[in-house]
Amino acid sequence: MTARRNRLAAAMVPVALMMLAAAVTVAAPAAADVRQTAPCAVADRAPGAPPVGVPPAQALLHVSDLWRFGSGQGQTVAVIDTGVAPHPRLRNLTAGGDLVQAGGPGAAGAGLTDCDAHGTLVAGLIAAAPSPHDGFAGVAPDARVLSIRQSSAKFTDADGAAGAAGTGEDGTVGGRGVGTIGTLARAIRMAADQGATVINISEVACGQGVGSLRTPTLADAVDYAAERDIVIVVAAGNTRGDSGACRQNPTERDPLQPHSRGWDSAFTDVAPAHYTDHVITVASVDPGGAPSDFSVAGPWVTVAAPGTAVTSLANRPDGGLADRVRTERGVAAIEGTSFAAPLVAGLAADIRSRFPALSATEVVERIVATAVPGPHGWEPTVGYGVIDPMSALTTPPAALPALRFGGAGPGNGGPGGRTAALATGPVPQPRDTTARDRALLAAAASAAALCAAGIGAAILRRARPRRANALSRR
Repeated sequence: MTARRNRLAAAMVPVALMMLAAAVTVAAPAAADVRQTAPCAVADRAPGAPPVGVPPAQALLHVSDLWRFGSGQGQTVAVIDTGVAPHPRLRNLTAGGDLVQAGGPGAAGAGLTDCDAHGTLVAGLIAAAPSPHDGFAGVAPDARVLSIRQSSAKFTDADGAAGAAGTGEDGTVGGRGVGTIGTLARAIRMAADQGATVINISEVACGQGVGSLRTPTLADAVDYAAERDIVIVVAAGNTRGDSGACRQNPTERDPLQPHSRGWDSAFTDVAPAHYTDHVITVASVDPGGAPSDFSVAGPWVTVAAPGTAVTSLANRPDGGLADRVRTERGVAAIEGTSFAAPLVAGLAADIRSRFPALSATEVVERIVATAVPGPHGWEPTVGYGVIDPMSALTTPPAALPALRFGGAGPGNGGPGGRTAALATGPVPQPRDTTARDRALLAAAASAAALCAAGIGAAILRRARPRRANALSRR
């Protein structure tokens, strides 16, 4: 395995759902059936590291400037992940449930442990409070975080079944871990029932063949949340080279089919990213806005956000920040679509706090319309473009339609007749009005000539009597 593969594997282990198509309806294992099989990961910074300034993602998005318009106040963002460890800078953290280990959904503190460090990093990007000691902060620091622990790479069931049917994030068949599409569906319903207004899912399942992971269990759960007007933000997923299920899809649109999003050409399915009717799927870019090579492209990608050079909250008891993850496999930088998605979830919370009357669909349309598009409009690597939070929060509603059409891309539907409800459609072409304009000009010229003739005749009629009177006085 190359150094790059090692780096990505260590950073992204918690992202994948460890059970794929063969176990899509499996419920969460009973607490007695689960045991820890690997040491907990630690997110931290190297001893003696220099003070943290404003991290690249926060600088690119101008995070601190956003709070004048929206800070997530009054919003609940559900983080369906590996749990969230309590941290001094997560001011509004709530236990939402634990589907991995003892405790269950209703137990006190369920969901507030994070052996993988992943969920805490995600939550920090959404809602970490600012500090006078560094330049890091979440996009929506006043939002409430509802933590639901749904998966872990550090646990397995007693029979080893959790890894037997799936592919681990490091590309090895039979990778350890718990968390299935079935438990993900259950977690989505739990979040909806506990009042979430935004749901962040920085976990993916990959399968071969578009549609291979479409199941009634997950589809019904996504529909359940969408019907309750929840903005659902999901990661696009990370590639693992040529091995494993998360292989890269075509990254460019077919020039022979300029209005196609490539549903027919994609060969890696990604769930829940492919539910384009109801989710906003987030790809990763570097701080300069270039697509990250590990970000899985696909017809379902909606927008992109920074997903590299990440700094967030540590999962250590004493708090602090983290820019790396330490596991039994080594030390890795923090990067992935897992960390691009929460920036969009935080933005959604900010928008909902500023415009509380907007529906979930309208919130997503605002994010899409104000994104900075790529050179070809919609693209499978970045969707409709890189998010522009300031524009999303400040653009007047009347200006949004023009922005939508200005950055439009194809809106073709996916398999089974599903359509991208959040797509903006092709740019409307202006009609040829040459003939109509010529006719109008001719009519206007005729009218002007008739009007001039009429005015001239009237002047002559009025002038003749005056001339006759003048001659008679001589």
